[in-house]
Amino acid sequence: MPALKLEHLDERRILIVDAGSILHPAYHVLKNFSTRTGFPTGAIYGFVRTMLKLLREYPSHYMAVAFDAPGEKRRHKRFEEYKAHRPVLDEALSVQIPRVKELIDAFGIARFEEPGYEADDLIATLVQCAREHDLEALIVSGDKDLMQLVDDKTVILKPSREPGRDLERLDKEGVERYLGVPPSKIRDYLALTGDSVDNVPGVPGIGEVTARQLLQEFPTLEQVLKNAEKITKPRVRQALLTHQDQARLSYALVGLEPIPMENLLERCRLGRPDWPRIQKVFEELEFQSLLTELDLAGESEERGAPQVEHQIVADERALQLLCERLAQAQEVSLDLETTSQDDMKAEIVGIALAFEPHRGFYIPVGHEGLGMAQQLQRAAVLGKLRPYLENERLGLIGQNLKYDVKVLKRAGVNAGRIAFDSMLAAYLLDPEGRKDLGELALRYLGHGMMSFKDLGRASMAEVSLEEAAAYAVADAEAVIRLKAVMLPKLKEHKLEGLFYEVELRLIPVLVAMELRGILLDQDVLREQGKSLEILLDQLKNELFHLAGEEFNPNSPKQVAYILFEKLKLPIIKRTKTGPSTDALVLEELAAQHPLPEKLLAYRELEKLLNTYVRTLPEHINPETGRIHTSFNQSVTATGRLSSSEPNLQNIPIRSQLGGQIREAFIAPPGRVLLGADYSQIELRILAHIAQDRGLIEAFRRDEDIHARTAATIFGIPLESVTPPQRDIAKRINFGLAYGMSSYGLAQWAKIPRKEADHFIKSYFASYPGVKAYMEHIVQQAKEQGYVESLLGRRRYFRKLDSRSQREAINMPIQSTAADLMKLAMIRLFEKIKAGELQADMLLQIHDELVFEVDEDKADRSADLIRETMEGVMELAVPLKVDMKIGRNWGEI
Repeated sequence: MPALKLEHLDERRILIVDAGSILHPAYHVLKNFSTRTGFPTGAIYGFVRTMLKLLREYPSHYMAVAFDAPGEKRRHKRFEEYKAHRPVLDEALSVQIPRVKELIDAFGIARFEEPGYEADDLIATLVQCAREHDLEALIVSGDKDLMQLVDDKTVILKPSREPGRDLERLDKEGVERYLGVPPSKIRDYLALTGDSVDNVPGVPGIGEVTARQLLQEFPTLEQVLKNAEKITKPRVRQALLTHQDQARLSYALVGLEPIPMENLLERCRLGRPDWPRIQKVFEELEFQSLLTELDLAGESEERGAPQVEHQIVADERALQLLCERLAQAQEVSLDLETTSQDDMKAEIVGIALAFEPHRGFYIPVGHEGLGMAQQLQRAAVLGKLRPYLENERLGLIGQNLKYDVKVLKRAGVNAGRIAFDSMLAAYLLDPEGRKDLGELALRYLGHGMMSFKDLGRASMAEVSLEEAAAYAVADAEAVIRLKAVMLPKLKEHKLEGLFYEVELRLIPVLVAMELRGILLDQDVLREQGKSLEILLDQLKNELFHLAGEEFNPNSPKQVAYILFEKLKLPIIKRTKTGPSTDALVLEELAAQHPLPEKLLAYRELEKLLNTYVRTLPEHINPETGRIHTSFNQSVTATGRLSSSEPNLQNIPIRSQLGGQIREAFIAPPGRVLLGADYSQIELRILAHIAQDRGLIEAFRRDEDIHARTAATIFGIPLESVTPPQRDIAKRINFGLAYGMSSYGLAQWAKIPRKEADHFIKSYFASYPGVKAYMEHIVQQAKEQGYVESLLGRRRYFRKLDSRSQREAINMPIQSTAADLMKLAMIRLFEKIKAGELQADMLLQIHDELVFEVDEDKADRSADLIRETMEGVMELAVPLKVDMKIGRNWGEI
């Protein structure tokens, strides 16, 4: 019997699904999903996941899915440009839609699609039908247009971008919080602001804030237009007077008109699923986890994870027996339950340990509230466990062990040998896939997992011991079974060395760095903030003067109005939301008018002020007085570490303002900061991988590689190269590693396309190995579906468009640089632990490591760090590390 039981259907409710609101996000989030033959399946999988969630959480007697019909719609007769900016549907998505429709039919769900009409009109028709029959209507959609349908019995369920995740419920009050106007005014609101997604023009220059203000003063669009002369702001008044017809056209376009349809409610009655047909489609699409979850594979009798026995350890005798078990074990799976996801604040609530599949132990130490059984003291438990958890003989395994190791370290336990981490194994096997434990269990074990939300408590400390034990032990023992499945896959893909020698060994390095943190001088930041605010006001006034009126520099719509309608500057490129005002566009327009350049400066200044100067002090830990960023090991597709809470990698490197912010990161008295930066690491790796003789010799002679390239492409002696020529060569050197085209070079250097093409051809003629490498790696990606770093790290490519070809060219270079940096960090950490290097490693930012050292040991430490980093990997060219010492990060 299939596990999805459609029982207790609510007879007074209809569930209405906007197909596009689920399909498009699912397609973009799950682009790497495909069958072994390459047929894309991400949109289908995401759609099915969301539909199963809806069927389980909102079982309704009536259900319908609405699709946009292909071809011209009725709104095109009113406005030919309606939806004109929407790109043609990707073929990889369009080929999935017939299978989605097949599955909707197989699940017994009504499907609607009417020539000449959009899904919005069909949904409005279904809502009208619900009102006539006094039914509650739940509309599953993220479309703003549909929010005008919300009333006392009609609500929106707004899908997450992650398929199958919780949906946001928007009733009348929720819609008003979301858009700033009640449902009854959304049509008027959209007529004023327009809708760039559908190319509804609206009133140029009127953004969301202005539209809300107008509708607070006047109840409808017509009232706004009739009272346009009374508007005090000249720009708004003129826009309304000039574009009245356009506003009324927009009002017509965003309106929803029900369609006459017969027997509508009866057609929406949920039917009986055709399970054999569903099974057949799932098998063809290779949805093994869904087959198992719904018990369509005939492998289990009931859905969900297998039963897991748990023993609660709540007295000294039980704890002693558990310690005896630890003394005999070679490995144990560890899962801490804590008070917070922030590992710098989290306190341990319970400890789950598992030695074998389907059973485990739970030691409660921090549960609170009435009815909680007696628990052991946290300090006493950790004191008993410490000798075993710190012993290198015992291997620790788990999911995201960096978190557990860090929390244990803060509690006084130095975790010993890390033997397996399912999150890191998943990262190597599928860098761009989801890595949460529930997803891994579905993918590799064929069943789901209970989530913390299922426990229904705000904090783990409030969960009953029985529930907490069942939940925590299930997580711990699942990792044991995941290890049995994932290790053979790592071996099959030749990723064992990278897993054991790099990723697992890096965990204690990152824990030590994160716990140490870096000191921040708040007084320096405070003064910088005052200066930046003054400069920002000056820039804003200059922008208003150049524009001839006030506008919101952060509103793309208002900026587009100023640039392209007021100043009549040329539109460089369009996006689906209208003319682009991105940084590249502004850089190009800066040659024609001073406003775009000022706007770029304003944007950078405001970003630095809001993202760093004002917010960095909020991240200072009150106990340590330092900032403790988190280094994420399993986020980027290339293997590079990322930084969060706060993100210190996005502070601009080469700008003066970015340098000023770095000056606030300081060393304490008696110590200095030491920066170790790999010089031109990606170019050196490119020379090695491409085995290009010219590049290799230039690096071996320690030449200025950019000047050498400039001399080559310009056909001049090395000593005659000018700074602008060197800049162009530098751009080519680095840009080609990212697959830069001649068009990209021409845009950046502001030179004719023909000249840029000549430079690149000259480059390839001088460095033929680079050209051969690029052609070879793209062909390899096409043939085998992935490319690798020197250490075997993989990135998969389901299809190769121009963007993914650039990523395929760069991946082996950038990933090798990431692996090299990780190896350097591991070796330096070993020297620190051994006492050979007396320094604290604080940060890893791009190609740089930042250390804190005693001032009198700085020179000796710098020599040892340089020697270690330059000797970490043997390449055809020498590695070079630049060392700098200073009182603050800005100086280094």
